[in-house]
Amino acid sequence: MLEPKLYDARRKPLVRRRMIEKRYDISPRCLDNWMKERKLPFFKIGRMLFFSVEACDKALKRFEVKSK
Repeated sequence: MLEPKLYDARRKPLVRRRMIEKRYDISPRCLDNWMKERKLPFFKIGRMLFFSVEACDKALKRFEVKSK
């Protein structure tokens, strides 16, 4: 009998804070400020923080400045 996979590529994976810092090229302090100001959604499980890349992209999209 097949066992279910722990990681399924079709599901949206959660990433750790280091991946978010690299993706947006920001410092750990900047990420801390964004989390404190509730600009980025995150999950806290125990002491570990997880982010959905798709949710972070969507949250930061509202700060985009449109050109004329």
